[in-house]
Amino acid sequence: MRDRLLRWIPGVLTVAGLAWMAWALRDGWQDLSLSALPSPPALVFLLVLVGVSMLCAYTAWMTLLRERHTRRSLRNFMVAQVAKYVPGGIWQGVGQVTGHARDSGRSVTATSVAYLLQALTQLASTSVFAMALIVSGTPATVLEWAATIGISATALLLYRPGMAWAWSMIRRWRSSIPDDAGIPPQRVILRAAGLGVAAIGLQGWAFAGFLGGSGVPEDLSVVAVYAVAWAVGFAALPLPAGLGVRELLLVAMLPGVGTAQVVAASVALRVAQIVVEVVVVGVAVAWDRRRP
Repeated sequence: MRDRLLRWIPGVLTVAGLAWMAWALRDGWQDLSLSALPSPPALVFLLVLVGVSMLCAYTAWMTLLRERHTRRSLRNFMVAQVAKYVPGGIWQGVGQVTGHARDSGRSVTATSVAYLLQALTQLASTSVFAMALIVSGTPATVLEWAATIGISATALLLYRPGMAWAWSMIRRWRSSIPDDAGIPPQRVILRAAGLGVAAIGLQGWAFAGFLGGSGVPEDLSVVAVYAVAWAVGFAALPLPAGLGVRELLLVAMLPGVGTAQVVAASVALRVAQIVVEVVVVGVAVAWDRRRP
């Protein structure tokens, strides 16, 4: 029964994810302002940044698994990304865990531990950007300061004892989770966090490039603001891909830019991410099917 579920779950989530992705792309395309997009060369550059960001996230995943890269692991990771468009906030993780466990021979429990570690490390990596905003004094309201300071505090997760403490708190809520023996060494956590900084930084650069319309950020603080908004949206589990939450915080923390401009850049980035995900998933699947 378990093996049958491992075979079916990733496929079902992929189909559902593609359907919701198509819906999101349709809505995004309708709201997209083509006249506000950067020049074709700059647009291609931004799409490449989004693709490299995905590869950084994949490398962080394999780093925490402490396994070597394979074509199948790349395919499973990329295909699982489409499930994040399904409402519920958990389906990308379910697809990523079951897909990898099915083809690697690793237990679902051990793979789930690695996924949870990646989520914590990914969240903590945004603390670098949040601290930069605190130093610059960018937050203006109590809510903005609370969000920024809260994200900064996640830096404690990058210290292995801090991660172990957070792990013990999670185990109180979910006793079936294994003990902290599965937490990797400090150097592995920092390596994964560095990749997380690169992944979210590249996304933030792409957003700032769409915001400025030139493909190049006019103000690097926009990258940090995007990272904090991304982290808050990441915690908004019930919503697909943090839908709406990030945009609200971006509008609040970038008051001098204009709501319409922020929303337009957010829509452009969301469409770019969908397009890149479709391409990357197609390439990963085709590469996996090729003979060695």
